[in-house]
Amino acid sequence: MIPLPRSRSPERGVTPAATGPEARADPVRFLPPTAAEVGRAAALCFQDTLSDEQIAHQLGIVRRTLARWKKRPDFAAAVAALQAWQEISDDEAGTGASSSSA
Repeated sequence: MIPLPRSRSPERGVTPAATGPEARADPVRFLPPTAAEVGRAAALCFQDTLSDEQIAHQLGIVRRTLARWKKRPDFAAAVAALQAWQEISDDEAGTGASSSSA
């Protein structure tokens, strides 16, 4: 009996693991996170109100995946953008948008 080929297109990040005679030794492939997923993860981490475990649960990933995402340059860029936005918002709220100091 010849095993049936498995689909190579991952769905939501993980290819289904086959068991039984059709199981193969191919590694499980993961899709990289989308910009929206990285942005949401960065926003939740930036808020700093939830643990990494809680953030991962909200995102539908495991904590280890969140740890890997935190090492990505696009994650760091998203957090930096949030920090810059907050600083600008705080400056405008504190000094007024039209006033400037010399």
